[in-house]
Amino acid sequence: MTKVLIASDHAGFELKKFLVQALTTAGYQTYDLGPFNYNEDDDYPLFVKTTVAKFFTDPTNTTGILICRNGVGVCAIANKYKGVRCALSWNPVHAESAKNDDNANFLALILIQPKLMPSANGSCKQALARARGTLEG
Repeated sequence: MTKVLIASDHAGFELKKFLVQALTTAGYQTYDLGPFNYNEDDDYPLFVKTTVAKFFTDPTNTTGILICRNGVGVCAIANKYKGVRCALSWNPVHAESAKNDDNANFLALILIQPKLMPSANGSCKQALARARGTLEG
């Protein structure tokens, strides 16, 4: 069974909650690594560090998902750790390619602002599709 470690900053807090529930329902062993409460002043490098540390306790069949406003910050921090290959992906095909072609073991997701999408629900569904592309790739 694939283990999924997931964390975000405050901007990705609601999307993280949605993905934790959706991936758990889909049968993945999902670990929510924070934040656990919305805090506009949180510091995403701390959540990345916690997620990477958990990943290295048992990296076999484990994928990390990190969410922030534009994905670049969490991706850059995660890739500083030896053995982490974090891909910033914008669609399911790209996410699957990152896993299959580049051995990505972490996925950085952007928070698609509701004003750019027909609905916030559409944003959540797109993020779930990208996550599943990485997990099932």
